[in-house]
Amino acid sequence: MNTPDQNQPTPGSPLWWAVQAQRRTKPNGRGRPSLPFDKIIATALELVEEIGYQSFNLRALADRLGSGTATLYRHFDSKDEILVYVADKFLSRLLAEDRYEGLSWSESCTLAATKFYQLLKFHPNVAPIILGQVPVGPNALAIREHLLSLLLDAGFEPNMAASAYTTIAHYVLGFASQLSSDVQSTPGASTELLVLFNKLDPELYPATIRSAKHLAPISIDDEFHFGLKLIIHGLECILNKTLKLN
Repeated sequence: MNTPDQNQPTPGSPLWWAVQAQRRTKPNGRGRPSLPFDKIIATALELVEEIGYQSFNLRALADRLGSGTATLYRHFDSKDEILVYVADKFLSRLLAEDRYEGLSWSESCTLAATKFYQLLKFHPNVAPIILGQVPVGPNALAIREHLLSLLLDAGFEPNMAASAYTTIAHYVLGFASQLSSDVQSTPGASTELLVLFNKLDPELYPATIRSAKHLAPISIDDEFHFGLKLIIHGLECILNKTLKLN
């Protein structure tokens, strides 16, 4: 088993990704033949989706591949490295070539954000890996490049294009982090909230009581889509103002 080098960059960090091209596949040694890198990552993603990243380990992956852990160590120094590649593999699902064809920058950003949110929502065993790092792998970079190109081509200045991209990305991640909340998933939570609001002192909380029937039923999905529309609308206003000044 490999001993982690304290001087090596943290798996998933920008510095770590910068050196991966030179060292991804290590020289073969004795023992079983080396497994294809892509097969390892695809199988690891399947396993994480089934059992969760916390239960994932190299022994389970090796068993699924019909191999041994020594074979995996020819490619990776640790489980954490595999999980970083799993996260980037997962993000490739946002890269369907025909998905954004013919769409405007606002439609593309809305579609990408919505798809990303849905992926994190419906794949809860993978979501924590994405939330725990700054995605800068090949697929993450491809997504970033595509959306930044659309924003720049639409007329956004580079600083605004960067701010728009990071704001949308962080918005999605912020909502995704709430998806596993016990409060959000508790049956009857909205009804209980409405009962509480209606029992408040009307002299202290008149606005809350007046809005109570509209506050309680709002789902996290509705909040997400409403907020995303606000962000896109705000960016459209900024772009229109910029284009008029130029």
